[in-house]
Amino acid sequence: MLGPEASPISCADVALERVGGAALAVGQWDGAVRLFSAVSYQRLATLRPVSRLSTEQGGSVRSLAFVEAGTQLIVASSTGHIRLWDA
Repeated sequence: MLGPEASPISCADVALERVGGAALAVGQWDGAVRLFSAVSYQRLATLRPVSRLSTEQGGSVRSLAFVEAGTQLIVASSTGHIRLWDA
């Protein structure tokens, strides 16, 4: 699914009721957040920030959770910052 060159996975969440089909969000130690189909495991997107609650970037993804019926993700980094992402 991620490939041998991918950074280790640090966390994941599933949105079963997401519009457009169930999705799996994967947070990684390199700071990447990727969205996959929970049915086919095909990559849907590498998410881009829509709102940053901090001015700094960086750090690994420590925690993430779908909100708003799977349309957005709250992502916490190892630097202590929180970001809101469109899913």
